[in-house]
Order: sequence, then structure tokens, then C-alpha cells
Amino acid sequence: MLFLLLLPASLAGKTAADPVPRNRIVTNAELFRLLDVGSPGLEGIDRVLATGDTTGALHVLARVLRERPQPRYFFIPADVRSRVARFREEYPAVAARVIAQADDFIRVYGADVDWRVPGADRLGRPHTPNTVRLLARQWQAENIALAYYLRGDDTAMVTFLRVHVRDFVADYEAGRAETGGNDIFERFYAGHRIRNWMMMHRLLLGTPAWTDDDQILMLKVFLLHAAKLSDVCRKFNWGNHQLVGLTGLFETTLMYPEFAVMRKWNAQSLALIEEHLRREIASDGFQFERASHYFKLDIVNYFRVVRLAGLNGLALPPVFAERFHRMFDAIVALARPDGSLPVLQDAQDTYAGKQEGTSAREGLGEARSANAAELAEPEEDVFMSLGAVLFRDPVYRYFGAREFPAAFFWTMDTSADAIYRSLPETPPTIGSTALRETGYYVMRSGWNRDARYLVIDGGLAHDKPDHTHGGVLGLAAAAYGIDVLPTYRVRYSDPAYRDMKNSLVKNVALADTLLQGRSWKGNAANTGFGIWRILPHPTVNAWLPGRAFVLFSGTHDGFDTIGVVYARSVLFVFGEYWIVTDEFSASSPHLYEQIWQGSFAATDAGRAVSSVSGAALTVAQGERNGLRMSSHQLHGTSSIWFEAGPRAAMSYVTLLSPAATASPVEADIARAPSDGCRRYLIRRGSSTDRLVLGGGGTWKAEDYQSDAAMAVSGTRRDSVAILIVRATRWDGEGLSVRADAPVSLELLHGRDGRWTVAWLDGSTTIVRFADEHGARIVNFEQQHECLLSPDPQ
Repeated sequence: MLFLLLLPASLAGKTAADPVPRNRIVTNAELFRLLDVGSPGLEGIDRVLATGDTTGALHVLARVLRERPQPRYFFIPADVRSRVARFREEYPAVAARVIAQADDFIRVYGADVDWRVPGADRLGRPHTPNTVRLLARQWQAENIALAYYLRGDDTAMVTFLRVHVRDFVADYEAGRAETGGNDIFERFYAGHRIRNWMMMHRLLLGTPAWTDDDQILMLKVFLLHAAKLSDVCRKFNWGNHQLVGLTGLFETTLMYPEFAVMRKWNAQSLALIEEHLRREIASDGFQFERASHYFKLDIVNYFRVVRLAGLNGLALPPVFAERFHRMFDAIVALARPDGSLPVLQDAQDTYAGKQEGTSAREGLGEARSANAAELAEPEEDVFMSLGAVLFRDPVYRYFGAREFPAAFFWTMDTSADAIYRSLPETPPTIGSTALRETGYYVMRSGWNRDARYLVIDGGLAHDKPDHTHGGVLGLAAAAYGIDVLPTYRVRYSDPAYRDMKNSLVKNVALADTLLQGRSWKGNAANTGFGIWRILPHPTVNAWLPGRAFVLFSGTHDGFDTIGVVYARSVLFVFGEYWIVTDEFSASSPHLYEQIWQGSFAATDAGRAVSSVSGAALTVAQGERNGLRMSSHQLHGTSSIWFEAGPRAAMSYVTLLSPAATASPVEADIARAPSDGCRRYLIRRGSSTDRLVLGGGGTWKAEDYQSDAAMAVSGTRRDSVAILIVRATRWDGEGLSVRADAPVSLELLHGRDGRWTVAWLDGSTTIVRFADEHGARIVNFEQQHECLLSPDPQ
């Protein structure tokens, strides 16, 4: 190839497979050295170079890259003008905000910015590390490019972008860009920047105002970014920072196969993205960091890869389709009755007041402030709208937005909106369920506004618990459309962040007020974010979802250092209320605290009620001797504490009973006499249910006799329901049960006079009594059997 003669002698003799410089953009000679001139459309470019016409060769290269149909980006540059017109027509409010945000960025920062600290914006405000994050990610590049069209070919927008990119190159090459913990080429920053600049670049390819020189400059910038990202993404590292860098590397290199080094980096990025998918997205569909915010943003990351691969005929391994699809199923599994996800771990606050839904749908996790590290929290219905179109799923459509979100206008075909509108909305049928691999357990009574909902945090991000809070075995609850037991969003940039990431703002129980999160470590970027080096390790002992009862039980080791053993169980009864049991035991006296979030008022000893916006929650204690109640406030949150001790052991048996304030339901729990067990009567309105906690042997309570660790019974609509947990025998309600090993059974006696039996802790066989001889149940998984017969007594 004759154009090699144009290279400097220092590079012409190099034999390295990757001669791309990392401290500057490539020269024209280096650019052509990297080019595969045998690529389609470039067959004659070497002849132009042989004449010494570098400028002519650059124009040929720019023309080919502008006009070639493949590889395909999310949209075709020739269609941009017509799509902008449609965008303005379909989303007029969003279009207006695009212009406003573009103008605001130009007004505050200008084209010539300080890409580091110290520095200042045009208003004279000093840069913080978060300002560098904002500038480095270049969120407004897309808006500024769109503003060019929306304003009727406003060339000032193009001029700004041209100067802005050149300013970045000049400052970086001169060493005037941030390095260290907040490096301008940190994977997360550079990955977002290159994706946003690629979107900006592809939008402007549809206008001659974006010249060949602009295109060649961007090509060189893309090569620099790809080279830098390839260096820091050679092997797998946990977390979304590398994943964002990898997706930026994938998108950039996919668009320029004319360069052999780009093809190599593309294969490198795709292999590592697949590894992220396999290792970071559980088989149940949730992201490994277990934070609702980062889970949603990872949907965006994988969507962009899957979408571009599909547009370019790139066959992905089956795991992409499988895990990506399950991410949407995970939202359905965890969704509250209003369709939103609960606040899980580092779910981010808006930090600028409550956003309007339409505003939140303009972008997916875009930065909104130069003084905050947070990305905006996108709404769940944005993602479910996307899933509805991608998978033609009417259940996803049920969770979707009223109209197809503007956030995906440029990454989906123009047919997406019509497909979305054509889908029916089918309510989900899923009830209480669990993401067992991730460790979230959901109890729900239904999907209408009045439905009860509770989620239990029964897991831990073992590999990278950076976003995990001190709320292990904590829970959150909703009813009547209200968070009756809330958890809270966080702000990395808020000095209160460390407290908001720990146990005092969770629905948990503590020993000696020892918080779960310990040994704080701030991040190197000094943006406020930090992690707990020490967190409890949970163990889930039981998850028993039945028709009338749902039971969770687990332990964690958070108090082992002070010699306290802890266990929590949560029982959902008839879809109406919960019983939470917190058990502490130690060899020496300790103080014990049970914490519930909300503004509660004490009604009597051991009972308190909160009432917010039409929903009330009664918290009542079954063990009240020596119990103390106190109200607490922290960083704008309120909670009530039930405290006991000092003593060696403590058992909280707590009723959580939600009700509508318009039709209040009196609820309470009280200890009742018993033999060899603890028996409680739960009164809720006109119903009285019975709860027995066994003492390890055979016990007797009223007309019941069993060795069950727990037994619950009640009557609704003339039907009897019984739950026995870890029992080998039961006698009561005219029924006798004998098992060769401890079993957990739900026994339902209907109006037809027959029993329905469900074996909850194993492979379940459901048997109806057909006659007076009873029935035999075989648990095939555990190879045990259970004999049931009418109680002769």
C-alpha cells in the first residue's frame, strides 16, 4: 500500500498490532495507516494517496463513511430530518425541553470548558468533582444536535459542538484534563461520552453543516476513545462502570469495521459484555448489585447492544436473549401494585424536587446537576414500554407508559409507537413470589390499588456490595397505594448519604443499636459515594408461598461480634396482615431495638398507628412486658422504636395491619395461655386468628396438639385454613396428620367439606380427601411421606 510512505519514520518501522496513540488523536498519516483500504467503497483510496493528495483521500473516506448503508446505527442519517419533524409533532413538550436544556448547557459552560478541577463555569462557580463528571459524560450533546434541527438549521449549535469537541482534544493533549480518581477517561465517563458523541455525530451526518472535516475529527476522537477503553477493559471487572465503558467501546468499534483494530476491539468488547451478562444478571433476571437504580440502567446497556447487533445481523449467544428478557420479568415479579419497583439499595433521589413523569422519560439516567453525582432515576414504565414492544408482551404493556416514551424514539424504529398502541393491556396474574438467586421475597395480595405488598431483603451482593445498604432482612410495605413502611432514596452528594445508607432508616431489628453497615470507605473521585466494607451475611431458611399463608424466615450474622444470635420471620395471613417475629438470644444481657419507618402515634402500650394519605398501619406487639416505645427523626425521616432489655433473650412478635383511613379496621395481637408453646390471638375487625410458636417439643393449645415450630389457623367465609411449619404431627379441626420427617403443610377446608393439602417445602402434590379413609401424600423430591386422616377425636 503506497500510502505507507507518508508515515513518519518513527511509526513506519513499528510492527505493533496496535499503534494507536493514547495521549493524542491520530494524525492523518496514522489514520490511513490504520485503514483497511480493501473495505467496500475504499478500493481506490490508495491511488489518491499515492498522488500525495491527503485532503482528497480524507474527503473520499468521509464520503464513504457518510453514505455507506452498513454498518447500521439506530437510525439512518438520511432519515433524520423527517424523524425530527415527527419527534416534534409527537413529543412537543419534550422537544421544547431539548432546546431549553441545550441552551442552558451552552449558557452555563460554553464551548471552551475546564475539563478538570480546579476550574469554573461561565457563571464563575468553581468546579467540583461532580462538575467534571457532568462535563465528561456529555449528556447534552444529543440535545444540542437535535436543537440544530428543531430550530430550523441553527448552525450555531453545530459550531458549538465543533468547538467543544476540539476544546476537549486540545485540553487532553495539553494535559489540562482531569486524571486520577476522577479521570476524564474513567470507563463510566468515557463510555457515556463516546455513546453520546456517537449519537450526536450520527444525527448531524444528515446535514452538510457537519462537514467532512468534522467527520474526520470525530473519527479520530472515536479511535482515541476506543484505544483508551480497550486498555482498561482487557479483563472482566465487576460493575456497571466497566459495562458502560464496554458498551461504548462496542458501539464505536461496530460502526467502523474499515479499521482492523476496531474489529479486534469490537470482538474484545462483545466477549466481555457477554461475561458481564452471564455473571452479573442472575438467572432470575435481576442485576447482581441488587440496586433498583442500577438494575434499570443495565437494561439500557444491554438493550443498546442487543438492538445494534440485531440491526447489523450480528448473531449473539442465546444467553443475551434469555437474560435480557428475564430482566423485564424481574420487574413484574418485584413490582408494587402501582407498577413501580420498591426502593432497593442505592435507589437514587431526584435531588431537584419531584420530576414530572414526562421529564423523567426524556433520558435514561442522564445527569441533571453539576453539583450532584446522581443520575436521574428513570421511571419503571419507561422500561416496560420498551419490553412490551421488543417482546410483544401485553403484560409488559400493562406496566407501560400511556404513550411510547420519547427516550427510545431514536433507538427504535418509527413503527415502535404503532406496535405499542396495538398491544392490549393484560394485568399480571403473579402473586407472592421470590427472586431467590437475587434474594428478594415479595408478598402480595393482588394488583388493585388496595392490594397489600411487602418485599423482604434476604440477599447480599457478595462480589461487589458497593451499593448495598445496612438493611439486610429489612422490609418495605405498601397498601392502598401508599408506602405504609417506606425505605428511602439516597443522594450521593448529600452529607447525610452515609446515614441514609444504614440501618436507622430501615425496617430492621438491632442489638445494642449496632448498625449493620460498618467501616465506611469513600470513593477516589470524591463525589460523595461510599461503601460499607462490613455487612451482615443473610441465610434464608424458608420461603413457603401458599394460598392463605406465605412465610419467610431467615437469619443473619450481623451481631455475631457481640455474641447475639438473630432470626426474623415474616408471615402473611389471608392477604390481610403480616406477623413479624424477631428472635434474639445471647449468653449475656443486651439491649434490643425493633425499628419501623413512618410517623407513628402511640395508642397504648405496645401499639402504634401511622396514617398517611388515606392509608393507616397498626404496629402492635404480642410481647409487651418491659417494652419501651420512642419516636425518632433523622434527616427528614421519622420512625418508631420498640426497645427491650437489657436481657439475654428477646422475642418480638409484631402485627403489621394496614387499613384504609376511610374505613378503619381495629387490629391487635395478645398473648394467650398455653402449654409448651407461645400462643397469640390476632384480632382484626370481626376475625380472630390463632398463632402458635412451638417450644421444640409437643405442645397443646386449646383443641390443637402438635410439635410444629409454628402453626396458624383462621376462618374466612366459612372456610378453615391451617399452616403447620416443620411438624411431624398435628391434631385439630377434625384432622390428623402424621409425617415421617418434619413437613410444612397448608391445609384448606372448603365449603364442600373437603380438605385441600399443599406440601409447601418441596415438590408439591395436592391431594383432596375423597372419603373417610384420608389420604397419603408423597414428597418425591425429599422422598418422605405424610399420612392424613380424619381425627378420630
